[in-house]
Amino acid sequence: TRDERWVCIWTRDTLRASALSLVGEPERSAAVLLEPPESAPIIVFGTVLPWRGDKRDSVLRGGAAFASSLDAQETDVSRLRAERPDARFWLLGDLNQEVEKDGPVGTAIGRRSLRHFLDRQHLTALTGNGGDPLRLRGWRDSIDHIVVDAASASRAATPSVWPGTFPLPGAPWPDHHGVEVSLAAV
Repeated sequence: TRDERWVCIWTRDTLRASALSLVGEPERSAAVLLEPPESAPIIVFGTVLPWRGDKRDSVLRGGAAFASSLDAQETDVSRLRAERPDARFWLLGDLNQEVEKDGPVGTAIGRRSLRHFLDRQHLTALTGNGGDPLRLRGWRDSIDHIVVDAASASRAATPSVWPGTFPLPGAPWPDHHGVEVSLAAV
């Protein structure tokens, strides 16, 4: 329902952060403007995109649902970036889509939609394109991604994954590995 919230962005109390308004899919996304001292502002956009078997949309399924959701969220991404051209841009979340190849979660349509989105927005998936921390360990491709603008990508360390086992051990573990990357001040 439209009253649901799937994404929450937490920050340190010492970091100035302001919630940003979203209209595309506010139940599946969230955004904040971070204003770190002595650094460029950062728009952080969190999302959970539809997966192959997602039945929340009464009409669209699979890749079509993914593409529709991504298009709706891109309207917010484009607007936020236009409103704050001085800000770095980070998109983080459960994209439910492999970047480099089809896997058990994503679809060919979803992969094409994601690649076109990344190209249009001039963004890099740090967790794809050879930097996928799961794939680098010989496991399946990531569906949880860290996506950043060019200035941030040039200051990023190699992403890492936690825990260091595959598959995950089961309850009480979640169904996803944690993915993180360190970014130098921009």
